[in-house]
Amino acid sequence: MPHRHVAALSASLFASIAAVVGWSWCHLLANEAVAVTWRHLRGPAALHAAVVFAVVGWVLAPTAASEEGRPARPSPALLVSTVLAGGALTGGWLVLTFGKDLLFGLRYGLYGGGLMLPAAALLVALVRRVGAGRRGSVVARAETRALLAGVAVIVGCSTVLAFLDWPAVVVGRAETPFALFVLVGAAIVVVLVLLTDLVALARVKRLASSFDEDAPGEGRVTGERGDLDLGVGDEVRVELSPGMAYRGGGQAILRVFGDPAEASLVLGRAVRRGACLVAILEGVGLLHGAARTVDVAAFTSAEVCERQGPGRPRTVLDAGGAEVCREAALLSERAGHPAEVASRLHRSACQRGAEESCFALTLMERHALKERLVSVR
Repeated sequence: MPHRHVAALSASLFASIAAVVGWSWCHLLANEAVAVTWRHLRGPAALHAAVVFAVVGWVLAPTAASEEGRPARPSPALLVSTVLAGGALTGGWLVLTFGKDLLFGLRYGLYGGGLMLPAAALLVALVRRVGAGRRGSVVARAETRALLAGVAVIVGCSTVLAFLDWPAVVVGRAETPFALFVLVGAAIVVVLVLLTDLVALARVKRLASSFDEDAPGEGRVTGERGDLDLGVGDEVRVELSPGMAYRGGGQAILRVFGDPAEASLVLGRAVRRGACLVAILEGVGLLHGAARTVDVAAFTSAEVCERQGPGRPRTVLDAGGAEVCREAALLSERAGHPAEVASRLHRSACQRGAEESCFALTLMERHALKERLVSVR
C-alpha cells in the first residue's frame, strides 16, 4: 500500500478514536463526582482531539517497508512523546478557545493523552498489518477484519470512562448510560469478526486436508469452485473435474494460490487475537457491573455532597445540595457503612435545609446516646 494511503488511514483512525476518547474523558471530568469541567464541552473536546490527533496519526504512520514486507514500526519514544504532546495540545487549545486556565487544560489534556497511549499503540500495530497478504486474499481480508475488531475494542474500552454514570442510575436519577449500548455494539462486532475468522480457518484447513501431498498439483474433491487466493505462499494447487483419460483428464474447477499451512497459522493467530479481544470487553462489562452497586453509589454521592463549594463548575448541587446530601446519607445507610458517615451526611443535608435529614440526625443522636448509656450500665 502506498505511503500516502497508509498515512491517510492512520490519520483517520487516530482522529476517530481521539474524538471518542476526548468526548469520554470530558464526560468523566464533567460528572458531578469529579466536577472539574462542563458537559457542554464534550463536543468541542471531541472536535479538538480529532483535529490534533489526525496530525499525530499522520506523524506516526509507517514510512517504509521492513524486511518482512510490513511498514516499519515507529519507535516507542516517538509514539509516547507524540501522543502525550497531542493530548496536552488538545487540552491547551480547548481551554484557550473558551478562555479558561491554560495550565488546567494542559494538565488534563496530558492525562487524556496518557489514556490514548494504549489505543495509539494498538492502532499503529493494526495499521502496519493492513496490506499483509495479497489484495483480496483470505489473509488480507482477515487483517482488515482485525482492524475493525481493534477499533471496536478501543471504543468499547472507552466506555469505562462512563462508569460514574451508574450511581445516578442506582438511585433512579438517570436512565441506563448510553455507554452500555456502545459496549454491547462493540462486543457484537468483535464476536462477529471472531466467528468469521473461525469459519475462514475451518475452510482453509479443509482445503489443506483435501489436497494430496504426494501430488501437489492436483487435489481431491473439496466442494469449492473458482480461484482462491490464500494470500501467503507461492504454491498453486489445482482440483480437476472428472474426465476421460484419452481426453487429457478433466478441467480445473478450483485453483488455490498460496500455502494452506501458512494461511492456517495466520488465521489461527487471528482467532486467538479475537478471543483475547472478547475477553477484554468482557472485563469492561464486569467493571460496569461492579460500578452498578449501592457501595459505589454511596461513595460517589458522598463525594458529590462533600465537594460543594465556591469556584466549582455548576452541577446538580447548585440546584439541590440538600437533596444530594440526604440521598448520600440514605445510600450510606443502605450500604451498611458506619453510622458516623451517614450522620455526617445527614448533618450536611440538614444544614442545607433538608428537614427530613434534621429529623433523622436527631434520631441517630438519640440512638447513639441510648447505646452509650446502656454500655455504661
